[in-house]
Amino acid sequence: MKSKDYEKIRAAIAEACSVELPPYKDVRRWRKAHAFLEFGPDWTPRVLPLKAPFWRTGRTVMVDIFKYSLRPVFQRLGVPWQPSPISTFKVILVAFTGTLMFVFLAFMLLGIAAIVWR
Repeated sequence: MKSKDYEKIRAAIAEACSVELPPYKDVRRWRKAHAFLEFGPDWTPRVLPLKAPFWRTGRTVMVDIFKYSLRPVFQRLGVPWQPSPISTFKVILVAFTGTLMFVFLAFMLLGIAAIVWR
């Protein structure tokens, strides 16, 4: 959601419900709004940013992000919550990339050493 759209909604809700939503800068990520809003017993809004640990997002990225973002709601309601499993694919991908970088740097250093020690 863009800034001007959020501000329109924010003003309409403030007028109709007498509830002040957080400013756009508190709910934005990059250039758009990326957050859930939770309301307390006194209708005080609380921002729940859409984010999850890198290692815990797999094939269902948005499901994992929603799950982590809504964790405070689950805890407040007493609903059991479990973290998503660590993504095996990401672990293998990072390990493979790191190995390739290590091999590349090793060959570069060996090539430089061979030129220097000629």
